[in-house]
Amino acid sequence: MVFSFLKKTSQEQVIMNDDGFLQPVMVCVSNMSLHGENIYDELLNREDIELIEEGCTSNCRICDRSLFVIVNGKLIKARNEDSLLEKMNQTLRGR
Repeated sequence: MVFSFLKKTSQEQVIMNDDGFLQPVMVCVSNMSLHGENIYDELLNREDIELIEEGCTSNCRICDRSLFVIVNGKLIKARNEDSLLEKMNQTLRGR
């Protein structure tokens, strides 16, 4: 796993927010290194989000126990990568 501020490109459908911008998905780099190596790599490859990498998001109690991302300011957590990706995609689509 390589952490980078540079995004790779893919062929995914772009889901814009109401202002016409990519929807922000914030990740805690520490959380990704502990629990989410595969999902982090997948998020790097997505063009339909604005990936924001933070060293720490001050969610230490959650970070220690589960995987999480913050989508449009909403914290989404899950026990595994597949579940987190599903919940994140539902939130991105407004479901």
